[in-house]
Amino acid sequence: MNQKTPGATGLASRSRRIYWNVGVVLMSSISFTGAILLSIVWHLDVFFYLIIAFLISCVVGAMAVDIRKSIILTYVSMILGSAMAAVIFLAPHALFSRNQVEFDLAAISLFTVLGKIILIGLVVYFLGALLGAYIGEKSLERIRSTE
Repeated sequence: MNQKTPGATGLASRSRRIYWNVGVVLMSSISFTGAILLSIVWHLDVFFYLIIAFLISCVVGAMAVDIRKSIILTYVSMILGSAMAAVIFLAPHALFSRNQVEFDLAAISLFTVLGKIILIGLVVYFLGALLGAYIGEKSLERIRSTE
């Protein structure tokens, strides 16, 4: 009769973790969207985007601490950020362009930049998430050792 039954604290903890992960994904997706739009609109080199993406991935990794979870959250954020950037960039051209050529040119410029960013960025996202998870784990160890 000494068995633990799942109570309200277990459900509250699980829902808190789910909200935390959703918040991390939304925060990093918006950051990835901004970085992609900067690269597209200002014709920045991919290198500048990779620096921003590495820092965002490090933050996600430090917040998630678990390596597997941080890599998954980073890749989900990258996919959502790319989709949001595509919608934000192509929506005005789709709604207000007078001919199909303007929309086609915008789509071509978007997908050439997104192709470069995603292919090169996959490794950078992975390394950033690993470094962030390592930093997060070391900081948790330091906090636990002072208690």
